[in-house]
Amino acid sequence: MEVSELSRSSINNMSEDARFALAYTEDVTVTLFGQTLKFPLLRRIDGASLDNLGVLKQKIASLNDGDKIELRYIPVDQDGFITYSDAFYSEDAKQNLLYPHTEQTEN
Repeated sequence: MEVSELSRSSINNMSEDARFALAYTEDVTVTLFGQTLKFPLLRRIDGASLDNLGVLKQKIASLNDGDKIELRYIPVDQDGFITYSDAFYSEDAKQNLLYPHTEQTEN
């Protein structure tokens, strides 16, 4: 991650028991029948927490804007898993993946 005033502030404001989801996009390249195809992929990661948040806060305080810092994530659930969902990137996928819709039924 690239350090900025916003990222520094966000990390400094996190509590030790912070639980969050994050999403990022990347291009996935697939070769099929001699053709190379590139797809934009959106990945959402759920049930994660930052590893060694106290140490991370100390490190980020000493770095300058634009410096790079590695973030390590750990699962927050007792089962020990971090889950993720992938979707081909589009504006619709972005909205649905970042803000899942819940359905309510009447009894």
